[in-house]
Amino acid sequence: MHISNESLLVILVVGLVAGWLAGQIVRGAGFGLIGDLAIGIVGAFIGDLLLPRIGIHLGAGIVSSVINATIGAVLLLLLVRLWRGGGKAGIRYGLDVFPNSRHGFQFPERDVYETHAAEESWSKVVAMWDRNLKIADVGRMTAS
Repeated sequence: MHISNESLLVILVVGLVAGWLAGQIVRGAGFGLIGDLAIGIVGAFIGDLLLPRIGIHLGAGIVSSVINATIGAVLLLLLVRLWRGGGKAGIRYGLDVFPNSRHGFQFPERDVYETHAAEESWSKVVAMWDRNLKIADVGRMTAS
């Protein structure tokens, strides 16, 4: 595979600009020359993979490449922030995997319903509701 000097320069400029923009959007500052470049280039791969799959086509040219790479870089930074920083902010989160269950397994009317996985999943949703979202004095809402 051969990349011309001009193509390499475009890749570097797009990556640098996209990484810097993503840093500005997500944290209000860039990540330095190398950091911005790396984030922008990885973001370009993410944007090129993800955006067409959800029906977003930005066209051709350097401006659309920068926008595409910036969107991918912002998604990358948000995922990294979620992965690393959620616990630091006092946010409790978790991920449960139900092997061999397919999308929609919680609903009995669907052909992919999995009784055990659905019961466990719903009990965790209700427990989360009780811990975090329950209104302290329900009586005030109904009394009037």
